[in-house]
Amino acid sequence: MKQLHFLVTGASGFVGRHLVPHLLRQGHRVTAAVRHPGCGLPVPAVEAVVGDLAGPVEWDRVLQGVDVVVHLAGKAHDLRRPKADAILEYRRVHVGATRTLAAAAARAGIRRFVFISSVKAIGERTENGKCFTDTTPPNPSEIYGISKLEAERALFLEAADSPMEVTILRPPLIHGPGVKGNFERLIRCIQAGWPMPLGRIDNMRSVMGVGNFCEVIEIAASHPDTAGKTFLVADSPAISTPELIWILADSMNKSARLISIPV
Repeated sequence: MKQLHFLVTGASGFVGRHLVPHLLRQGHRVTAAVRHPGCGLPVPAVEAVVGDLAGPVEWDRVLQGVDVVVHLAGKAHDLRRPKADAILEYRRVHVGATRTLAAAAARAGIRRFVFISSVKAIGERTENGKCFTDTTPPNPSEIYGISKLEAERALFLEAADSPMEVTILRPPLIHGPGVKGNFERLIRCIQAGWPMPLGRIDNMRSVMGVGNFCEVIEIAASHPDTAGKTFLVADSPAISTPELIWILADSMNKSARLISIPV
């Protein structure tokens, strides 16, 4: 694989802290865009402190010599904000900041822009027995997914009149060392031995290991057949929520305390 110069936004986040070392191990050069200096990246990448991505950022300076942008930075789920405020904040970060970065990348002659979206840009769930595919018409119902879909569309519009190629990845729940959010909460519940009323849940959900996702990002950044396309990515097979709990509990030598309560 050709050696490339990557700009990785959100480099100090969960995926970014795995992606930057992965790219460096593959012989690529990496500029890590971070919000604050000294974010504690696990490897000595070139650090570019850019501040709040939704604010004024000197992207033209940061993008000098870069071949590929991997835009990981975004806003995680925030259940504490009033919905009206959350909508504005998600759009400011996901849509506005992505559009600004894409415009600067196009000006700088960036070859490929890889945007990390979410399966939630398609929707929250499917009917029983069905699954999302690359051809499923997007129909997000929550503001997080809606803003991710809007960001995807804004990105393609910004790149339309330039040679810059866009690739969009829609991952499911990503897990691995250092994971945060609901996955971390689930691990803590199992470690604490809390009973969980999920024994009768008969679902199938996709997940993805962060190491596998890093490999997918690298492929998306360089393979000619990924240009201009949007992909769902996941590990196989999908598993149920009870199966996920059993696997996690077994790995920690804990009991999966699942209680069967009607849905």
